[in-house]
Amino acid sequence: MLSPQRPQTPRQTVLKILSIKSIHHVEMVVGVYGQCFTSLASNHSIREMLRMPGVFGVIGADRSSDEAVGFAICRLVVDEAEILSIGVRFEKRRLGRGRELLSALLAEARMRGASTAVLEVAECNEPAQSLYRVFGFVRVGRREDYYESKEGRRIAADIMRCMLHV
Repeated sequence: MLSPQRPQTPRQTVLKILSIKSIHHVEMVVGVYGQCFTSLASNHSIREMLRMPGVFGVIGADRSSDEAVGFAICRLVVDEAEILSIGVRFEKRRLGRGRELLSALLAEARMRGASTAVLEVAECNEPAQSLYRVFGFVRVGRREDYYESKEGRRIAADIMRCMLHV
């Protein structure tokens, strides 16, 4: 059973959170995406994703340099937030940046009327799964052969869901 997700307060806010609204923001996302995932994203594909109905996102920028550290993109369908993609630059991982991004994204989803959130995550991505569990996500299903690894092998995805505390 899903229990309501309690709003998470980052221990120390390090990032400046920006809504993805301009072509400059799209370029920032593309730069981080290329460092995070094996599949390539172009300005065009990110722009197209952001044009889909109900899609919104946030960028986390370093407060001192304005460098993009990470991003999170979500789609709201009725009252469910589907997290489409979240990524943090490799050298900034395990420092709480993903927590800040996810917290900001889920807060925005709640403001837009979401009562639940869902995502897919590679079954072998324990750091991401651990982060999601902190926010109250639980495994509710599995998609076989969902992702492709750098080596070309197929990897299953766990489907995780949480209730959003309103």
